[in-house]
Amino acid sequence: MLWAGVIILPVTPIPGASMAISDKLKKAVQPYLDAEKLHVDVGILSGATPSGETKSGISLPVLGAIHEFGTATIPQRSFMRSTVAEKQKAWGKMAGAYLKANPKNITGALTMLGEAASKDMQAKIESNIAPKLKKATIKAKARRGKENPELALVDTGAMEEAISYEVRQ
Repeated sequence: MLWAGVIILPVTPIPGASMAISDKLKKAVQPYLDAEKLHVDVGILSGATPSGETKSGISLPVLGAIHEFGTATIPQRSFMRSTVAEKQKAWGKMAGAYLKANPKNITGALTMLGEAASKDMQAKIESNIAPKLKKATIKAKARRGKENPELALVDTGAMEEAISYEVRQ
């Protein structure tokens, strides 16, 4: 979701969400989440980079949304939603194992989930998400001396570096 200049994807258990956490574990953890009102935001958070903008003046959260959802002229290259779809079961298992060993450390579990999700999203960007770049885009990146001009979603690296997480109340 885009909220106040921030792209965030909730990673905490949400009623009806399909996390690979047993119902027993959900019941055990939910009171702590409710009591502490904690959640983790993952994505391109506002203020994540010193400048917070691209060379063209577009904020990094807006640039991320453009690539995540596409526009009339830029194809969708999901690096956030696709990562959540691919990794949510693994994250659920990871959280379950952590909470089994540390049953009351919700902050620790959410921190671990935030770290894993942000790293997985960054790795997704580096995986060269389809569709391939147009030949003109590749040539323009090559003229600017880019090391791997065929790599979609990577030009300056600012958007990838901006992916972060924050445990919040």
